[in-house]
Amino acid sequence: MSTTNYDWVQELDLNKLQDIDSNTELIIKNCGADVLLRLTELFGKSSVYFSEKVLYSLKREYIVQNKDIYSVKELSRILDVSKSYVYAVLNGEV
Repeated sequence: MSTTNYDWVQELDLNKLQDIDSNTELIIKNCGADVLLRLTELFGKSSVYFSEKVLYSLKREYIVQNKDIYSVKELSRILDVSKSYVYAVLNGEV
């Protein structure tokens, strides 16, 4: 896959973009135009769905690796999950 040079985009005032959808705008504002352009190169003309599965895998692993450092309540707060979810991970239920 070739990588196109998009240096010219840095010269644009991205706040003046008009014909973009809300998801594109979110990506630009939160990740930057360079990430949007890379995603467009990788997934152009396709519909992309971002599953939260990877996020929950990371949260599970964080709980396992930090169970002796933080309390269930602290893990719940740090990861923005319920205490019952933390207990379920610790008991091997999820």
